[in-house]
Amino acid sequence: MPISRPTGLTKSAISANALALIDVEGLDAFSTRKLGARLGVEAMALYHHFPSKQLLAAGVAALLQSQVAIPPDDLGWRSWLGQAARNWRAMALAHPKAFPLLAAHPAKEGALFEGQCRVLAAAGLGPADAARAAHIANAFVLGSVQGEIADPAAMAGVFERGLVMVFDGIAKSIQRARDNAPADF
Repeated sequence: MPISRPTGLTKSAISANALALIDVEGLDAFSTRKLGARLGVEAMALYHHFPSKQLLAAGVAALLQSQVAIPPDDLGWRSWLGQAARNWRAMALAHPKAFPLLAAHPAKEGALFEGQCRVLAAAGLGPADAARAAHIANAFVLGSVQGEIADPAAMAGVFERGLVMVFDGIAKSIQRARDNAPADF
């Protein structure tokens, strides 16, 4: 006999409600029981859509990442990456209680990561180097935002200056790729 699923309950609705609950109560207070109550279902009903709390956490992280506004394609790589990083930072700072989910589930797919790779490949990096450069940029954003959430005063100006430094390194890698030299990262 097939398992019946509650009607109206979707992965996107569960993720959105989980994020709303985390934004209010924080990750430490979050539970599937509370989420089920918020949605008007038993907590076990959530497991039809997310077989584990870890997969639910990944779903919330993916929802957050999908909220990052993607810049237009007509920008140069540096402007595109800068705008995307600032958009990502703004999204993360709007959800500080959910931020650990972004750190635990870094972007490896989705519109943001695919856009970063596309822009970097168009600038001259091969696919593997473009993905590596995107991961480096994302690691900087994650670390910078984590520091900003913990101690905003200590991090004043770090984000913008750090972007320049990261992008200068990527620019050198792009130039090396154009010169057919081995990658330096």
